[in-house]
Amino acid sequence: MSTKTIYQDIELLEDYVVNYQVTIERLPSLGIKLIGDRKNVEHLISSVENYLEKDIYSPEKRRVEIIKEVLFGDKPVSLTHLSQSFMVSKTSLYNDLRIINKIIGSGEVKLQSSAEGISFTGNEQAIQRAIKQLVFYYANDMESKTFFQVLNMLFDSKVISVIHDLLFNDYSELTEKVSDYYVRSLISTLVIQCNRLLKGHHLTVEEEFLFNSIRYMETYIVANGLIEELKAKLNLPFYDADKEYLCRQLFAHRVTNNLKTSNEEYAMSVHKLIERMSEIEKIDLTQNDRLYQSLLYHVPAMVLRLKKGIKIQNPLLENIKSQYSELFSIVWYAMSILEEEFDVTLTDDEVSLILIHFQIAIEDQSKANNIIIICQYGISSAQLIYNKVRRFLPAKDNVEISTLDKFHLAEIGEVDLIISSLSFDAGGIPLVRVSPLVSKTDYMNIMEAYTKYLIEEPSRFIQNELIPKAVKVPTISKFVQSSLVKTGVQVESKEECLDLMISELEANSLVTEEFRASIFSREKMGNTNLESGVALPHANPSMVIESNIFIVALKNAINWGDRKVKLVIMVSLAEEDVSEIRGVYEELYQFIGQKEMVDRLLQVHDSEKLLRIFQQKGE
Repeated sequence: MSTKTIYQDIELLEDYVVNYQVTIERLPSLGIKLIGDRKNVEHLISSVENYLEKDIYSPEKRRVEIIKEVLFGDKPVSLTHLSQSFMVSKTSLYNDLRIINKIIGSGEVKLQSSAEGISFTGNEQAIQRAIKQLVFYYANDMESKTFFQVLNMLFDSKVISVIHDLLFNDYSELTEKVSDYYVRSLISTLVIQCNRLLKGHHLTVEEEFLFNSIRYMETYIVANGLIEELKAKLNLPFYDADKEYLCRQLFAHRVTNNLKTSNEEYAMSVHKLIERMSEIEKIDLTQNDRLYQSLLYHVPAMVLRLKKGIKIQNPLLENIKSQYSELFSIVWYAMSILEEEFDVTLTDDEVSLILIHFQIAIEDQSKANNIIIICQYGISSAQLIYNKVRRFLPAKDNVEISTLDKFHLAEIGEVDLIISSLSFDAGGIPLVRVSPLVSKTDYMNIMEAYTKYLIEEPSRFIQNELIPKAVKVPTISKFVQSSLVKTGVQVESKEECLDLMISELEANSLVTEEFRASIFSREKMGNTNLESGVALPHANPSMVIESNIFIVALKNAINWGDRKVKLVIMVSLAEEDVSEIRGVYEELYQFIGQKEMVDRLLQVHDSEKLLRIFQQKGE
């Protein structure tokens, strides 16, 4: 510590002790001395000791307090204010900001100081992701604190209590079959959103394709119920974008299949509705338990709303009526049996919400493809292309018009084919170039691409066109299993990804209690990532009960130390299998040694197909 810093600290102490009617006397060549009435000096010392017992001035605690004040304080926070509050120099505070930004590890969000005070830069969704990253960092870094203790350290205790009671009491079905990781993640997401709403911070509507949005909106009724409870208990204002965000989060946390189904008196009506839709669509939906359970939860609440004149709005209504106009009419016709049975009059919003469940069921059963049309001459020209290609493409497929700007902003992982009048980087998605008038040649090109990429695609992976036939993995195949190969996993940070993977291993009794600490300890020692965009976290073999290899392909790349990664492979071999480690890594590096091969692996969006690649034993 420099002499200058010491003098700055003494000046801060002088400002502090004066509150106790005590001064600091500087004695050249001797030191400093407290001057004042004995009782006042003792009171000062006692107060300082109490603060030290609370550990409020430790760097870690100080950073937590800085985060709380900046995110949830009632007024702007300045470096001067923090310097006086924590009795540290501004140099130390700048270092705190640097460390917090390093924990966040995002180019989208930064904690920075300006003339207006300290604030987070970035859009609201990115800020909430950054806060969640901080939650998971402290939850895994502070071994002496439980997850809920970390939450209470950062957020309003009333908000935490209300959300805890909602998820574990009123809506317990949403969490009882979900893994510990997803429960912790959902709770932290809701706590963060509610705390930000209390401070007037709202989200903005995201650009998204309708075929993606429909899947998120499967959770709309549940989300709406949660929102009504939160509004009543916490006096929170939810805008449409906030509601949509909550729908996405429920969907991402896999709570869509865990709905309340206590209304058995409606079971026969739901069966009749599904049978009628099956007959009309000429597809058997009667064995789809997910559809049945979703409707059994949805229909009773819908009937109650209609009888009481309570209106509910579907934010996707107009898009659904435009994109799925035929299905909208069919669903309304099929639902007439509910109108007659319960003496209610359906609304467009209610019909469109029921349509969502049927559209998802039909897509899943018929394996619908997602095709988008982009035209350089505007939406009207794209509509012309749409009208022509819709005539000869299968009715089961989703065909949607998009702008180029929307394509670059939206999530494109589920897009199967692009038809466009212009050339651009489609991010590896097959693209067919056509003229605005769609000539016979264009028609042939579209059908050729459709056949190659959407009909022959499943066999393409089996025939190893993506992965060379020479690649064999006899050692890896011993330890890889279907439940530990996942694709399209959505996490925001390294800590969140590791927490998800370790929780899965713990739930299956594949590792010991010490395994988690071992993984995070190893990560602190240095980066476990590769230039090819792969992370290879690992732990001590003595903490592995049963050998396994966990493979996770992420939906979006995340920061992992000094690089971004999109593929995480956790090799956990028990002591008795340590001799196999060389074979495992030799075979792994056939896939992960070069970025080109990693990119090929990431083109596999189906976990079963990815599993088969890692089960090629050879002859």
